[in-house]
Amino acid sequence: QGLTEPLVRAKALSVQAFLLLERGDVFGRARLSAEEGLAMFRTLGDKHGIAFSLEILGTVLAWANYSSEAQRLFRECLAISRELGDKYLEARALANLGFWGPQSDYSGKREYYEESLALCRELGHAAGLGELMRLLGQLALDMGNFALGQSLLEESLSPHTAHGSHLMLVWTYVLLGDAAFYMGDLERAREHYKHYLVVSEETGRLALTRMAVLKLGQVALHQGDPKQARAH
Repeated sequence: QGLTEPLVRAKALSVQAFLLLERGDVFGRARLSAEEGLAMFRTLGDKHGIAFSLEILGTVLAWANYSSEAQRLFRECLAISRELGDKYLEARALANLGFWGPQSDYSGKREYYEESLALCRELGHAAGLGELMRLLGQLALDMGNFALGQSLLEESLSPHTAHGSHLMLVWTYVLLGDAAFYMGDLERAREHYKHYLVVSEETGRLALTRMAVLKLGQVALHQGDPKQARAH
């Protein structure tokens, strides 16, 4: 109700860009659809639409390695979300700024993630909580703090499980396995990788399943069982 034809088209273009991005179409129609949708929302003056399109176009550009342009769009999205008082959109913009920021900027990433996490806690957004805990856990692993990373990742399991997010569970289990592996707890790593294998099979993504099998083989090799490693 109240949707004009240009507004419907702008929303459709932005959603189309998101769906194309999910299918891996970054350099082609995804970018064109996102840019056209954003341009239409700007013409219409629809700030929620502008912010939504900025996030999608920023993600498309980030995947295509246009990092500085993507960060500029995410910052604009953040400014609009704060102007609108939309805390969920603000949390997403902060998470994007952290995730797609320079890989070596650990303190910057952590600051963005922690601010986004605080907003998710305030909103009671379970999926967002799980995702931010996972990102903070991954960041801790990247910084060499394996115990902290393991603790954060374990804390993220409950929200992911409650929300039924199989793909997020996949990444959490592989990171938990990596944390245990780095700390020399091979049996615990094997258990996490087994969970990773089960959940990856449920996603139907063959590449993830193959990676889980490789991880299990790696553990078997380090446990001195080359026969089991070859079986994987």
